[in-house]
Amino acid sequence: MSKLKGREVLIVEDETLSHSTRTARPRPSIEIAMPALSVFVFQCEDTDLHALTLYRSGDNLPSHACSECWRYRGRLRMTLQSLVTLPLDAAAAITQLRTDGLSLARFSSGIILFPQ
Repeated sequence: MSKLKGREVLIVEDETLSHSTRTARPRPSIEIAMPALSVFVFQCEDTDLHALTLYRSGDNLPSHACSECWRYRGRLRMTLQSLVTLPLDAAAAITQLRTDGLSLARFSSGIILFPQ
């Protein structure tokens, strides 16, 4: 017997269990589809500098990187399939977004068409 916070605990070992029954059995794999995070696209006004961020408000956009103001341009899903629509290294952008919540890239904004 041993004590645990003022209570007595009786530890019993069953010598009849074989080694194979003491090993943990793998749990059944349950795959749950997780929705992709949204990535918000901002453009530094009148430049080709774009920021992808996980923050809808754009609060984490670096003000020192843009002498003008950041303009919201649209929203994408944080998936390779979605981000490859932009002319950037989508895998690297996802890695930066996961690490820093932000990825900066330069590309022509003419390829992004948003309804007026």
